[in-house]
Amino acid sequence: MGVDPAIKMRKTIQQQLPALRTQSLQLRALAQEVAALPPVAPVTQVLSREELERSLLESGLRAEQATFNNGIFKLNFSDVAFSTLTDYLQEMQRGQQLTVIEATMTARDRIDRVDAKLSLQRPS
Repeated sequence: MGVDPAIKMRKTIQQQLPALRTQSLQLRALAQEVAALPPVAPVTQVLSREELERSLLESGLRAEQATFNNGIFKLNFSDVAFSTLTDYLQEMQRGQQLTVIEATMTARDRIDRVDAKLSLQRPS
């Protein structure tokens, strides 16, 4: 009869409904996770050596030597606060997407003081 296809379709939909509900719940959970993520900081223009030195000074750091060659910043510090340096590196990673590709640190006699040689680069 003409009602048989509708009845078959209803049975099929009833069988698929639990899986569709589960998928719907998973999508909602994923959407909530995405909404809770912190916003991604936009990448600013290419950072110059002068801008890097200015950002260091604003963070209370002064590099003894700062060079820029082939997309790599090399910085040398003497007797700087380790905590200030790590805070600065985190900010550079978030704001400028600079990552540490090489680091050498030597502890000083005082707590939280280090000598450091760093190489920073934006991922290609």
